[in-house]
Amino acid sequence: MRSSRIYPLLLAALIVAGGSAGYLLGKPKDGSKITTASIAGDATHASEPKDASDDASSKKAALSVIAKLKADDPTGRDTGKQIAAWEKIRGFTVEECLAALDADGEKATPTTQNEAAFMLYFRLAELDPHLALKRAGGLASPLDGHFMRPIFAAWFRKDPEAAYSEASKLPDSLRENLRITEMMYSTLLSMPPDEMMKRAEGKDPEVRQNLIAAMAELSARDPAQRDAFLKRLEGYGGDERYYGMRTLLRTWAAKDPAAVLENWDSYQFQDRPGQGTTRDEIIGRWAFKNAPEALGWMDTHPDKVQFSQQVDAFRRWTDRDRAAADQWLEGRAEPQAIAAEMVKQKHANLLRSGHMYGEQYKEKHFDQARGYYRVWSKADPDGAAQWLSGIDAASAASIKGNADESR
Repeated sequence: MRSSRIYPLLLAALIVAGGSAGYLLGKPKDGSKITTASIAGDATHASEPKDASDDASSKKAALSVIAKLKADDPTGRDTGKQIAAWEKIRGFTVEECLAALDADGEKATPTTQNEAAFMLYFRLAELDPHLALKRAGGLASPLDGHFMRPIFAAWFRKDPEAAYSEASKLPDSLRENLRITEMMYSTLLSMPPDEMMKRAEGKDPEVRQNLIAAMAELSARDPAQRDAFLKRLEGYGGDERYYGMRTLLRTWAAKDPAAVLENWDSYQFQDRPGQGTTRDEIIGRWAFKNAPEALGWMDTHPDKVQFSQQVDAFRRWTDRDRAAADQWLEGRAEPQAIAAEMVKQKHANLLRSGHMYGEQYKEKHFDQARGYYRVWSKADPDGAAQWLSGIDAASAASIKGNADESR
């Protein structure tokens, strides 16, 4: 069953304050931010005794809100209509929520989502999360988990510790489906760093890991914040220091790879055995994003890069814009090293898999090899000739061909 369209908005109520999801934040009409006290106040007001006529009238009004939403938004895809309905549903009492759920029924299919029930459960959980969870838990699978989503989204806003504790009793697969870990760390992100990390202790390790990643990504934008984050990392465990530093470097490098690479040794960062090299990953991403810029930096920092990385950056460039890449190569004072490597790679590819393809494939690669051989032989005729004499005669003839006239 696909997720409800309104669920991301309900979850956003947990993560942000204001913006496009502001209508789900439970703000009073004057726009002031909701607090635990204001939620408790709503619940208290909802439990005030009413006479039978008032109770019946309020339930009738609640049912009319849901009926209008169903009529105005039969497919559950009109967010504007849902916003209008939420403005009224967020003021429902417990009794009104239950009456509306009883009348509407908690039904949903893979193609028809019950947005009204999502909002009713969200509001009911704001008032009495245990009651909401008990009701949803009594539904047949998968509807139980389906309607637990808005319940926990609302509950985490009101009392994240209680919500997390209750969620820990659920099966692992259901917790994952409900995105409990995401709800927990999203809630903690609104707190000061020391407090949020302390409150994350004892939680799923992924909670602290995501908090550290969020701090690293935010800190990467500003030198002072980076320094403060690095200082904070010193107080964390080895795994968390490693993860935090790696995330910081990768995020920072996405904006300014040259600054990261030029100061790499100062970070004293060591990759874990069995994992890819973060530094090489940064260089590779830079080459893919902007090969000319990356190659220019490599030329001026030969001590900080391997030749194979320079060739790889050039090869990536040829895949996207061979004409521009070849023009850059031919304009170099000493193009022979890269040109020679490209010839050797083309030849190796032909030997390894050329027999699997037709003549058109072979001719394309031989044509490219001839072009790079021309650049190589012009800059280093002896080295090019020596290599050519060491390969099979047929390949040598095809690569040399009319090399002087190719491209």
